[in-house]
Amino acid sequence: VGTGKDRLSRLPTKLKTPTFPEHRIVYLVRHAEAEHNVEEKRVVKAEMQATGDKDAAESARKSTLKNPDFFAAQLSSAGFNQVLERQRSFSQFFRGTHYPPPEVVYVSPLERTLQTASLLFPQHIEEKRIFAFEFLREKRTGLPCDERMRADMIKLGFPKIDLSDVFAVDEAGSSGYVFREELRENNEDVGRRAGCLLDLIMAQDYASVAVVTHKGFLRELLQGPWRDIRQHHPDEDGCSAAVFGNTEVRICELTCNQNYQQNRNSSVNAWVQAYLGEDDGCATKSKPPVTVQERSLKCGFDRPSMIVKAQASDRGVPRSRLARRQTAQAGGGVHMA
Repeated sequence: VGTGKDRLSRLPTKLKTPTFPEHRIVYLVRHAEAEHNVEEKRVVKAEMQATGDKDAAESARKSTLKNPDFFAAQLSSAGFNQVLERQRSFSQFFRGTHYPPPEVVYVSPLERTLQTASLLFPQHIEEKRIFAFEFLREKRTGLPCDERMRADMIKLGFPKIDLSDVFAVDEAGSSGYVFREELRENNEDVGRRAGCLLDLIMAQDYASVAVVTHKGFLRELLQGPWRDIRQHHPDEDGCSAAVFGNTEVRICELTCNQNYQQNRNSSVNAWVQAYLGEDDGCATKSKPPVTVQERSLKCGFDRPSMIVKAQASDRGVPRSRLARRQTAQAGGGVHMA
């Protein structure tokens, strides 16, 4: 696969020398409803109606996910409609606020996330600004729905998505597309993997980035490496929810100081080494000083309108523009809380 330096050269842009403080806008996106999600909901509903037993319903849900037909699960018909509605409301959001569209999209190499990213960001597809990264994939459970195809097969369906990182993984062996018991992950494993995201984002020249991934990855990201951001929009338990709904988007604003640069190059190299199997961890044990502020961008279909509220960090942006209200088409919408 090559050295860590070779691996860094495959990233969308090379490492830069920044001015400080550095600022990033990150759009965290969960994929739209997939085929296995539909079946999960069906069996849970049926079990609850039949027995009212939540444990039995959870057992039925887990059992149905073992169906081999869900290998590399695709979006459901409703999922496709979700993404199209989200794409329209997202476009309205960018026109009505000071937030910029993402300059680049990072995506998990699983089918449902690739489909979501392609439909949600069609211009990025045409301009070849979508990059798949293996570490963004869902938790390795051994379930068919959490596995992917070989990189060459994925390329047939998504020829305009950059899969060089996925190809590099497959060139090293079959662990990316053939599950073995030693590849099984627990939540802590996913959290360590999610910790690599910050290093990737801060290593690039892009001021705004979208990350399209999975419920499990996002949950462990917000409960682990980025757990502090959940305190900015608390709910009843004092923190915003870590679990994303299908096609839910949340905005995170990242600002780092010069201390980050002192650790960044070694952090990114450690990520490359860990990802290549040259180390048993990612450089996240002592995170560099980074302030992460979340903006909840709820994209539920039960929210037909969008209200953006000015906050203290919106310095220099006209409040009249931030307070602007837009009405989306029935059935879709974006809400900034």
